[in-house]
Amino acid sequence: MAALLTATFGAGHDSCDARVFFECHVRDHGTARVARVCGSKDGPVAARYLAFLYGTPARTETEIVVPAALFGDTARYARYTRPRVTMLAAAFADGATRVELTQADVDDIQPAEQTAELVRRDGDDETRLPCAPPPKQSLIALEEWFPPPTEPWVGGPLW
Repeated sequence: MAALLTATFGAGHDSCDARVFFECHVRDHGTARVARVCGSKDGPVAARYLAFLYGTPARTETEIVVPAALFGDTARYARYTRPRVTMLAAAFADGATRVELTQADVDDIQPAEQTAELVRRDGDDETRLPCAPPPKQSLIALEEWFPPPTEPWVGGPLW
């Protein structure tokens, strides 16, 4: 099995040298932080990678980089769709650290609502942080990177 990559993107999130799929701004114990999902630019599928970066604009605190060979093992993506509701989730794992980003677009209430949340699990500790404001990007862009799911996702953790 391939190992996780150990690439370093530098001191700040702006050094992610690839395509940014999703960015979520949160407040963790009062400090503004950013969660970002990015991936390598277009290329052969076997050479692609996805990365989850988390931290302040000055310092990356958590970085999980997943090569294409480990998609499904250490990075997962799911979509649940019903009329006027779309729920999306992306999850990344590195040892005991697991992070999950969820996004929901709900059109059947007025006004329409979009929400997103970051869930961090370190061992038995779980922290839920809402994204504020709601992200401008959508996790649905990850569909071109992951094979279609073999089972329908009905919500809940991906791990």
